[in-house]
Amino acid sequence: MSRELLLLLTLLWPLLLATSLAFAGTRGVVRHLTPWAGLPALLLAASTGGSATELPWFLLGGMLHLDVTGRQFLILAASLSLAAGVLLRKQLADRHEGTRDSLLLLLTTSGLLWLTLAGDALLFFTAATVLGYALYALLVPGAGVASRVFAVLLVIGDLVIFELLLVLAHDVGSTTFAAFRHGLLLSAYPAEIFYLLLIGFGIKLGLIGFHVWLPPALSQAAAPVRLLLLGFVFCIGLLGWLRLLPLGEVYWPDAGGLLRWLALATLGYAIVVGMMQRQRHSMLAYELITLGALFLWLLGAVLAEPTLWPELYSPLQGALILAGFTFAVLLLLPGHLSAATATWLHRSFNFTGWLATLLLVMIPLGIINTLTAIDPHVATRFTWIGLAFVLLPFRSLRLKGTVAVTGELRALVAVLALSAIFAAVHYLSFVSLESLLQPAVLMLLPAAIGWLLGGALSKRFRPLPPGDLLGPVERMSMNLIHAFYRLGNTQVATAFRNTVQWLLHLTRILAWQQKLLWLEGLLGRWSVAMFSLLLFGLALAGLVGLT
Repeated sequence: MSRELLLLLTLLWPLLLATSLAFAGTRGVVRHLTPWAGLPALLLAASTGGSATELPWFLLGGMLHLDVTGRQFLILAASLSLAAGVLLRKQLADRHEGTRDSLLLLLTTSGLLWLTLAGDALLFFTAATVLGYALYALLVPGAGVASRVFAVLLVIGDLVIFELLLVLAHDVGSTTFAAFRHGLLLSAYPAEIFYLLLIGFGIKLGLIGFHVWLPPALSQAAAPVRLLLLGFVFCIGLLGWLRLLPLGEVYWPDAGGLLRWLALATLGYAIVVGMMQRQRHSMLAYELITLGALFLWLLGAVLAEPTLWPELYSPLQGALILAGFTFAVLLLLPGHLSAATATWLHRSFNFTGWLATLLLVMIPLGIINTLTAIDPHVATRFTWIGLAFVLLPFRSLRLKGTVAVTGELRALVAVLALSAIFAAVHYLSFVSLESLLQPAVLMLLPAAIGWLLGGALSKRFRPLPPGDLLGPVERMSMNLIHAFYRLGNTQVATAFRNTVQWLLHLTRILAWQQKLLWLEGLLGRWSVAMFSLLLFGLALAGLVGLT
């Protein structure tokens, strides 16, 4: 079997399982296979070699491309979908609810896998749409308000991305990412395209102003859905930028400056609000937003100085994959355990939490080391960004979580922690211990400050709810609704009633006026006037006779 056919069958496997749910005879078997739908993709990603295959039957013609970037994101996406499936295994076995959840999980898994290997814009957009709306359906049962906010921004982001892809396809006459990058390379900073890119993928990434869906969703969703939300952020919000932008080839200093300022604003805002959180998963959501800020700052630096990209390409991808596994571990950790928990389990979770947090703190190190060798000035500026990034991680160790401890959870935490360790070893393998020591100590200092400062700030100031800006927006919306309600039920009604009464009064006045005009016209006739004068004369004569 050729590698291209194997690649296609691997990606079609979740869709074939989803189709089999339509038949009663295979439904029970599919429900038991659903948790493992991402396993073939994980095995394919772990194998060596790259491949590409054309899909002439897909819409206008699609392409699958397994390259270095796609392979690493495929490993992360398949691992997250497998972990979510294992946590949902008992729920999927249910004869009534299991079929619905199996279908949604298979569609979500399929969307994640196809996103990582899509070499064509239409295929990427289709996979993103399937992933987004299947994830919304999974989010609804446990996160009502958060799911509605997610759905609204999902629709807006998809419309903007679709418009972006239409504009690019019109300009270059093709839908492949390679053609898009070539078209952007030949154009001189197309501002409208860049703004569409910024809004569309900024919503998925959690850029400041568009971030309001992420903290409520992560804090209210069930543990398996949190992992899938993490995959959503990585496979669309991060990977989309890497697929579309011709990094290292295009020189857009204005776009680079805008991205860096937005990254700094997002980073500062997420740190301040994250420090005010009192719930573990909402705080981790703000830490995830700071990771997106780090990513955007680096993209801005590359757009302003394209020569950075060849050396920065591998470390950046390694940092993102390490962050993905580390966040997965932290999202699954239960936080503070009850006193009845076994001592060994309590210590194991504590050790894993400290280890994952240390790995998260190490994320800026490899990039700093790379930038120092090629541009010390940029490295110094990014060091300050990295110091701000590590203020939040240790804060999560002091907050409570809402994850129930089960055997599946313990196994998944162990496996994902080992995956994070392997990712860290691969990421920092090119860094010598001597060059790693000084920046590592430098990173631990603000991490410790954040660990101490977070508790003090949360006690001194009023805590901010997840989604922070949603509170004022909701209050403003409710005030507008109440104002329109009052306007429609009291003010408009009263004004309408008064107007009707005035019109009736005016009608009565006009009726009397018509009668007077009729009387005036009647008196103006000669016959009536003579008859009136005759009556007047008779009356006058009678009065004279009486006197």
